[in-house]
Amino acid sequence: MIDMSKFQSDQFDFLIIGNADSRRVDLFQKALQNLGLKAARLVSYRSLLNGTANLSTETGCNTIIRIESPGRDFDVQRSILRAGETKAQQEGSPFITSKELDTLPFRKGEILFPRQWYLGFGALLSELSGRFDAPGNGGFMNGIEDIQSMFDKSNCHAQMSAAGVSIPGSVPSPVSYDDLVEKLKQHNMAQVFLKLRHGSSGSGVVALRFGKTGAIAITSTEIHQDFTGETRFFNSRKIRRYDRASEIRTLVNFLCSHGLHIEEWTPKDILEGKPYDLRILAIAGQGAHCVARLGNSPITNLHLLNERRDGWTALKRLPPATVERLLADLASVAKLFSSSLHIGLDVLITRSRRRHVVLEANAFGDLLPGVLHNGQDTYTAEIQAMLSDSRRSTREGQVLHA
Repeated sequence: MIDMSKFQSDQFDFLIIGNADSRRVDLFQKALQNLGLKAARLVSYRSLLNGTANLSTETGCNTIIRIESPGRDFDVQRSILRAGETKAQQEGSPFITSKELDTLPFRKGEILFPRQWYLGFGALLSELSGRFDAPGNGGFMNGIEDIQSMFDKSNCHAQMSAAGVSIPGSVPSPVSYDDLVEKLKQHNMAQVFLKLRHGSSGSGVVALRFGKTGAIAITSTEIHQDFTGETRFFNSRKIRRYDRASEIRTLVNFLCSHGLHIEEWTPKDILEGKPYDLRILAIAGQGAHCVARLGNSPITNLHLLNERRDGWTALKRLPPATVERLLADLASVAKLFSSSLHIGLDVLITRSRRRHVVLEANAFGDLLPGVLHNGQDTYTAEIQAMLSDSRRSTREGQVLHA
């Protein structure tokens, strides 16, 4: 454990870009408090997006900046969509206008223009980079370019593949259900995972299998037709099984219109009679907190109320060579996104337990409340790693020395 007594409270400070009512922000502030450090200053996404944030007075040469997830704040979501309207329209992606956003009602879980959201969030991140990434300012705990890359599943997978990381097989993004069927035939794939290219929290994820009797789709996405006849799509906590061709076509066509990333569906290893995968938090290039996510379906996201177990205990069941290759891939991903202190990786272990694949890299994958590593929660471990002499010396230009 690092001796934090050598760090005086007036030597440095933290600034968080986040939402005032965010659980993530609260947990990070508690970690600072428990270490005897002063609270981080908060610049809210709302103030950034409405132009009221006074950033010129918010940072100094020893300020460490943490960008948090914009979360589920509906006003923030609408503002990010506004910021992406022009680019989405220019590139021909589905978009919603600012005028329509003004009267858009909140409908819990509704999937709203993920490509437009990504373009708007990217514009905001670029603005932050221009304001903060300059001589005389501090640095970022998570690099802005890394965040943008990890929020683009297709781009992220291409980067990991080029770095030699073991990832699932994939096919080019389809434009429609019929195009998807044709591409799968060309690549001899009968079962795949469909993921929104810019989705998060399992939004728009579909496990799709083609058999002799037709297609079956397993997903947390709900297809809802309102009284006007308009079809809407919602991310829910309930796993659904669609086997009607018309419903599957409707669902896939919707997802295709907003950009899909396709992965080969590899059966997961079994733990306690259930399929599982791993969320591993890499901090400073090393595997730290690890959770095994046990599902009652192929989709194991924890927000779906799936069970969790200690991930390192689960890894002890595997051949040492498998674990060695997995840890080598973690190091490769950390090197690939070297501007980020922490990266959450989703890792699948195959049924044979002799192979793994890295499914995703998550810029905001460190919300693991109650999960400890070496007696520390995720945020405490990150703060100590950020402030260690060894870490600071290897992150050139990211954090100025106190």
